[in-house]
Amino acid sequence: MADHIHVVPNTPRELPVCYLCGRPIEKRPADPDFALSMDHVPPKQFYPKDIRLRVRGQLTRQPSHRTCSGDYKLDEEYFYHSMSIVVEQANPAIYQAMFSDLSRRAEAPQTHAIIKKLLGSASPVTAGGVYLPPGMAQFGLDAKRINRVALKVARGLLFAETRRYVPPKNMVGFDSSLGEGNDPELYQRIQKATAPKGVYPSIFAYWYLYLPPQRLHWMATSYWESVWFCMAFSDTQNPGA
Repeated sequence: MADHIHVVPNTPRELPVCYLCGRPIEKRPADPDFALSMDHVPPKQFYPKDIRLRVRGQLTRQPSHRTCSGDYKLDEEYFYHSMSIVVEQANPAIYQAMFSDLSRRAEAPQTHAIIKKLLGSASPVTAGGVYLPPGMAQFGLDAKRINRVALKVARGLLFAETRRYVPPKNMVGFDSSLGEGNDPELYQRIQKATAPKGVYPSIFAYWYLYLPPQRLHWMATSYWESVWFCMAFSDTQNPGA
């Protein structure tokens, strides 16, 4: 994996660079797992099927090795299914658009595993020790998997905006929030400073802001108007120095 920021070449003679690992993508690699895969950012599965048909060809895609993007597949499935629990409570209208997709995917083997994991995490007692009313339960979400996908999407968008590969270690700030009306203060500030982007903002939108004096890239993302992430990336090779 490349360990520093570098500008992606624009000349047609040079090889594209994988936005996830920073290495060139060979035209005819010996290992087909390292062939070019134009990865959707965010994953197209995050858009319900009927909406995908409306925005076909407009979704952002970035170059990656097939193996690099494939490494996130199960985590992306987990993200979509686990976050649907949040969307159902925070934004019922959007959840209805997701419901048919969730029902259709219920037959897939990986979905059974995800649902089993989510149900296994359910508890009638909150993390603070509060007992919930009968029939209610709190689900324990795997924050590591969720944040991993959020970071992947942010890096893909940063690649699209700057034509630079940025390694994960250059993330120097992270904040997230789930549920209606809980978007972080920093997220709100970025919203006010720049315009949103996204082909279908009620499903996914992002705000990008670069601050030259601090050499920081800010990326705020909104999923289904119910889940928010805000990240800062250093423009230097050694952000911790």
